[in-house]
Amino acid sequence: RRAWQVTRIMGLQAALAYSVFPWRAPLLRFRGLDPAAAGYALSLSILGQILTSFAAPWLSTRGRDQRVVAITLALFATAGLLGALFAPLGSVWFWVTIQGLGQGGLFSVAMTIIILRSPGPDVAAALSGMVQGIGYVMAGLAPLGIGLLRSATSDLAPLAIPLVTVGGILVAVAALAGRAGLVGATR
Repeated sequence: RRAWQVTRIMGLQAALAYSVFPWRAPLLRFRGLDPAAAGYALSLSILGQILTSFAAPWLSTRGRDQRVVAITLALFATAGLLGALFAPLGSVWFWVTIQGLGQGGLFSVAMTIIILRSPGPDVAAALSGMVQGIGYVMAGLAPLGIGLLRSATSDLAPLAIPLVTVGGILVAVAALAGRAGLVGATR
């Protein structure tokens, strides 16, 4: 069960990321930003990702488990994405920063959890293969779904439903995968 929880956190955080990377600039352009500003917004988000990708693993290993860090980052990633899509356009810089901080930290915490949930190198290798293999297949479908939904409507509002759903499930999975314990343990 724990291996599937770790797989889900990887897949869902990647699904959210893959929904952002190809669609951030086009959606911000749809909202009214000029092409250069949309590109700068994407760059600012990536800068936030870089910062937390280094800090989040260190921070997440300071406590008994990773729940608080994982849940906080999942909330940041989801709220930032929704804010960038729907909050007043003048606040987009704040929201892309929040989203980037959440997304970059989520990736590195998901990778850290693979090691922290493994009792040894053999389990870590097997868990890593499962988590990344299955997780990235799950995530690969997200941008396609967002693109199809975006093509079917002239509004951004329908995009909120799958994004909030993925974000909400990600928060719940972060609470489970972030709990201390090892793959293969009875509890």
